[in-house]
Amino acid sequence: MAEFVHLDVHTQYSFLDGAVRIGPLVDRAKDLGMRGVAMTDNANMFGALQLYKACKERSLLPILGCEVNVARLQDVATALRGADADGIRAWNDTARDDRRRLLEAGLEGGQVIELRLSVPNRPGIVAQVALALGRAGVNIVDLALAPAPDMRSGSMTVWVAGEDDAVRAKHLIEDLGFPAAVVEG
Repeated sequence: MAEFVHLDVHTQYSFLDGAVRIGPLVDRAKDLGMRGVAMTDNANMFGALQLYKACKERSLLPILGCEVNVARLQDVATALRGADADGIRAWNDTARDDRRRLLEAGLEGGQVIELRLSVPNRPGIVAQVALALGRAGVNIVDLALAPAPDMRSGSMTVWVAGEDDAVRAKHLIEDLGFPAAVVEG
């Protein structure tokens, strides 16, 4: 099995699509005699550094990738202009409930803290928050955006790994000008 490496591997960072923890994944690959381990999570690379370090500690080749969905900007703009705020809110509520059930089942690999903030409804707002947190090394587990009925503002929910990251994330978000509150589970 040494010449075989799975190239479509979704870890705990692929919400609702993977529950594999990186440490045990790398240990198992080593046990099977594989020379490397790939990670191709959905729309994120939050586990890249963790995989890299785990592989290097075990003398394995880390193969980093990301599974992305591409949409034409025009299609996205049309969908957002015609968006049903109540429908989007209902979908976000369902996703949040599903996420909570998974976290309560212990599949998250550690404590996850939920932060909620009010944001303006404008292009790039998710990227602005995610970039600020990512640059500071905050481990973002997931995030969701829900528009307000007037479609001019909305709320963003950010789930981060651990209390220390939650405290840093709250300060970083507030430095961007968005009041943030920790949601008690």
